[in-house]
Amino acid sequence: MNRVRDIRIKELIWHEFKRPFRKKYLSNRYYENKAKEFYELKMGSMKNEEYMTKFLAIKVCTVS
Repeated sequence: MNRVRDIRIKELIWHEFKRPFRKKYLSNRYYENKAKEFYELKMGSMKNEEYMTKFLAIKVCTVS
């Protein structure tokens, strides 16, 4: 077992960690803004690679 600031931790599974972390550190407004950014994303004059990079970055923030 590892020790972090005198707290014993076991291997965490992502879905067990994600909900409490998001609840404590990310507000509903953050998710609303990311969702809006996602829905308003348009390729326009961006190159495919740039668009995909932005798309995936926003998607990671909005998918639970």
